[in-house]
Parts: sequence; C-alpha cells; structure tokens
Amino acid sequence: MAIGGTFTQVVVTTAPLGIQGITGETGPTGAPGLASSRTILIENPGNNEDLTAWFQEDAFTITKLVPTYSGSTSPGEVAWFLVYGSDRDAAGTEVLAAEEVTDNANSQTPITIIANPNVPAQNFVWFETGATGVTGEVDEFSLTVIGV
Repeated sequence: MAIGGTFTQVVVTTAPLGIQGITGETGPTGAPGLASSRTILIENPGNNEDLTAWFQEDAFTITKLVPTYSGSTSPGEVAWFLVYGSDRDAAGTEVLAAEEVTDNANSQTPITIIANPNVPAQNFVWFETGATGVTGEVDEFSLTVIGV
C-alpha cells in the first residue's frame, strides 16, 4: 500500500559531515634568517672609483662591514663610501655617516655602527673612493658586507 503525500527531510548541522581527524600540534617556528655576505674586491684601487657592486632584489639590512686591504706600501690607506639607491645615476644614500678610511691600523676591523643600514628592495649598491682616495700603493682592497 502506497502512502500518499509529500515528505520533506531537513537536516541542519554545524559539524562537518563525515569523520574528522585529530588536529595536530603547531610545528616549531623557523629560525631567523641567516646572515649573508657579499664581498666587493678591487685590485689596484685608485682615486675616483665608482663601481656598481650588485643589484639588491629584496630588502636587505646591513649589520656589519669588514674592510680589508693588502700589499700596500706604508702608509697606505683607502678612503671610501658604500652607497645605495634605486637610480644608479643619482647621489644615493651613504651607508655610513661619513667617509671611512681604512689603513694598517684598522684593516680587518669590523664596522658595526651603520648609519643607514636598510637597503630597500630594487636598489643598486655601489662603492666609491672618498675625497682623499687612495694613498700609497694598495694592491687589493675588499669590503665584505654582512646582513640579513
């Protein structure tokens, strides 16, 4: 015997349908980004150096600079600036507050007081010799730039 009429079934639920697994614990967070370094190497540096070092794709914070030179006659020294900017033909922003002079007394001494450490994304970084340039004969000058 058939039952006449309309039958409507309504199911209301706030839980997902089916069996739900157990939620696991949140995993450990990652370590802070590792410092990276870039080294600018100039053989026989001279006065009026103005050399593009690299193009910085992502933002970069400079934490330390390590200038080093070798093979100089005493008293040898290199006066220099590290500069960054989005337009390589413009003046740019100097990383240190003033011209730095590297000589026998402070070669290989890390510089950690950085006036303008934050290099924005899409910026060029370049090296310039300062007003006094190079004195003595310097065979090789390098500047290691460390940051995150």
